[in-house]
Amino acid sequence: MGPLIPANTSPAVILGYHAIHSGPAAAWQPRESAFYTVEPRDFEAQLDLLQQAGCSCCLPEEFLANAQNHSKTVLITFDDGYESDLAIALPALQARGLRAVFFACVDYIGRPGHMGWPQIKILSAAGGLVQSHGLLHHDLTQFSEDDIFHELRSARLCLERNLEQPVRYLALPGGFGSPQVYRAAARAGYDAVFNSNPGLAYPGKILPRYIIRRGMTPQNLEKLILRRRTSLFSAALRRGTLECIKAVVGVQRYESLKVRLWP
Repeated sequence: MGPLIPANTSPAVILGYHAIHSGPAAAWQPRESAFYTVEPRDFEAQLDLLQQAGCSCCLPEEFLANAQNHSKTVLITFDDGYESDLAIALPALQARGLRAVFFACVDYIGRPGHMGWPQIKILSAAGGLVQSHGLLHHDLTQFSEDDIFHELRSARLCLERNLEQPVRYLALPGGFGSPQVYRAAARAGYDAVFNSNPGLAYPGKILPRYIIRRGMTPQNLEKLILRRRTSLFSAALRRGTLECIKAVVGVQRYESLKVRLWP
């Protein structure tokens, strides 16, 4: 049974981004990663759309503390800790007075195309909220609850030690969650977990997101922001179909098929 939601509460939309990159995929990017890469001009157009729609962009703590009207609330998140978080996303957000959460995977820090610790600290000092994307970027549902707990706790402590700030929010690597993953995350000290299941978000422990992929038009994003039922249903149906495929063929083949099946 899900949490009881007051009748006067309306949900927020949470957007999930990855790399912001112009042109063809970078040499360090696998095909699956490039699938989520957004052109800088598209990203800026999407931010402009949020402003034109009168949306307010808040951070998780503010969202979770307010259980009332979120009909115009949008949370912007970034996964993996790409260099474009600091070089492109943050300046574009700041120019519009918008804020975002940046989820860094510890194992990716310093890899090609990803921020190193100095860059992450600059991002944090400049107002970007840096939180956890786990220790290793793999499917946590394949491990025991104790192993998940130790991995997620290690990631949180590593980030807190280096950034000297609390880390209370987790974006699941690959978006893969399960009851044992959510239990382990709570034990590891996370107040809320962001997954990749499309849906409107109410304040709570598990927060769904709409993952922005390459080629998404401002018009399609506008439909999500305005909560058009056909757009919400289409996103949920597409995700459900891909989840069924993943269960049959496994995660690796799922990632490859997703690129082909999702225009």
